[in-house]
Amino acid sequence: MQFLLYLFPLLFLGSFILSLYKITKGDANGVFIFLIGGLPFYAISLSLLFMVVGKTWIPLLQFTKEIVIIATLITLWWQREHFRFSILDKMVLAFFIFSFVFVPLPLGDLGITQKLIAFKSISFFALVYFCGRLFPLHKTHLHKYFSFVLVLTILAAALSLGEYILQTHLQTYTGYAEFNYQIYKQEVSGSYGLSWTFEIENRVKRFASFFSTPLEHASATILAVALIAGLYTEKNNKIYLQKLGWIALIASIISITVSLSRAALLSYFLMILIYSFLTKRKEILSIFYLSVVSAIIYLFSFSNKEVQDFVMDSIQFSNNSSLGHVIEWVNGVDAMTEKPWGMGLGASGRVTANEGEAVGGENQFIIVGVQIGVAGLLLYLTIYFYSMVQAYKAYYKLYGKEQKIALIVLLLRVGLFLPMFTSNLDSYIYVSYMLWFLNGMLGTVLDNLSIANRKLN
Repeated sequence: MQFLLYLFPLLFLGSFILSLYKITKGDANGVFIFLIGGLPFYAISLSLLFMVVGKTWIPLLQFTKEIVIIATLITLWWQREHFRFSILDKMVLAFFIFSFVFVPLPLGDLGITQKLIAFKSISFFALVYFCGRLFPLHKTHLHKYFSFVLVLTILAAALSLGEYILQTHLQTYTGYAEFNYQIYKQEVSGSYGLSWTFEIENRVKRFASFFSTPLEHASATILAVALIAGLYTEKNNKIYLQKLGWIALIASIISITVSLSRAALLSYFLMILIYSFLTKRKEILSIFYLSVVSAIIYLFSFSNKEVQDFVMDSIQFSNNSSLGHVIEWVNGVDAMTEKPWGMGLGASGRVTANEGEAVGGENQFIIVGVQIGVAGLLLYLTIYFYSMVQAYKAYYKLYGKEQKIALIVLLLRVGLFLPMFTSNLDSYIYVSYMLWFLNGMLGTVLDNLSIANRKLN
């Protein structure tokens, strides 16, 4: 069992080396090797390697993802054929610069090193975005790489189904608890020697597969559903769901069920609803309504009482988890009201969360607002919603591979919005990097379209 587990760090390190080799040789496609073949196994690989090499090497291993992105960005900038800043480009760059200004500012009690870590945590997405923005679409085969994501989704579901049948968390065997205590100062919590996020009320287990937490597992499932929709939607909104797509779709249902994330589950159905309206497929809308009715009937007729209580308490915001989120949100809003210019980098988020000093809890928007103020939050929200609207408009303008990218970005923006209220989404490296990279690729598509229109005129 232990030997098989070390396949994860081998995949992680192997993808890093191969990715960096291809990138330094001028092949930017190497970034996909790491994004898809390495990042999903990032957390489990680090915890397993920690048991072998100890604490000393972990900071270097943690920096592998930044090395790949920075190397990709340098390579793509050197190879660029044409580039002009769009409105979204300017907003993303403005957020990066605005956040960096807070590093030297004398706000908060943290040192410069911790502030730099916090800055990277909330702003590194800008570099990932510009990697996608500079990426040459004509030099890659997206269908191949997106198909790899679907294979990954199937493997994750199979593993989590095994966890469910055995009622055993994989993280019990990977050094998860010791790693988090030594590296992040996170004490063991919950009923299963891991953390509270691996269970719901009444000690019902939820499973993370090979991801860092069940919440990241659920967010990765949202990503998979968006890719399935993009891959198999063709001209005139025709849907050709091949065998791999069907298996991946079934796998997504398994994953979203065993991960038991309320926000992600709502987003899962919301994405299907939005997709049915976008494609004007009434049969999908009918299946959606039938699925909702079936889920309600199953919930109140066949599910156990613990799950029923969990759902009802969640709706009424009466369980400890829901109440905890609300209290943290209120604290975060109060902090932004009292200090609208921000409390300083690290005042919210992972840097101080494990010391019990973070303000605002696990809410992506509040984490940003507490640290860099209302102005920073408004800019972040503007980027988010502008990206969503841009993808929506682009979907009706584009065709072929370009339209698929627009659809994927739109569904991802819709699907990840609710989970951002209950989690620090940017800490889910795989999901966050894929989202921003794809968003940058959409920017390239629109830039190319603008150039083509100018030539025609």
